[in-house]
Amino acid sequence: MGDKTSSKLMCYCAFCKTPHRIYKKKGLGFWQFVVALTLTVSFMWSYWNSWNLQAIPLLLLSLFLSELILHFRWRLALICRQCGFDPLIYKKSPRLAASKVKSFLERRKKDPRFLLAPAIKFPKKIKSNPL
Repeated sequence: MGDKTSSKLMCYCAFCKTPHRIYKKKGLGFWQFVVALTLTVSFMWSYWNSWNLQAIPLLLLSLFLSELILHFRWRLALICRQCGFDPLIYKKSPRLAASKVKSFLERRKKDPRFLLAPAIKFPKKIKSNPL
């Protein structure tokens, strides 16, 4: 689990404390750029049989699509699969995050996939002691 070359990071949900893995990077790195460049150059040579500047839009398109896919993959990995908690939505609007968790839990009650799943450990409310 402690593999340094792994692209995923082990973390815990802030709401239900369930462990899950998230992606470390949310954008393009050096190797993704090299792969996009290699694909573009190979397409360029197979289509035009020489260097051609008309392949630059293809490179830009492949970089854009790679960035988009990596960002969505990172974003979807943040959402807890047990309770539906989304930390990015919570940072912007805690009420919206709470309503999304409630709706997820209502759907979870009806979904047969979660029938044998372990129960969610809900956070305990702290009773304030008025002085």
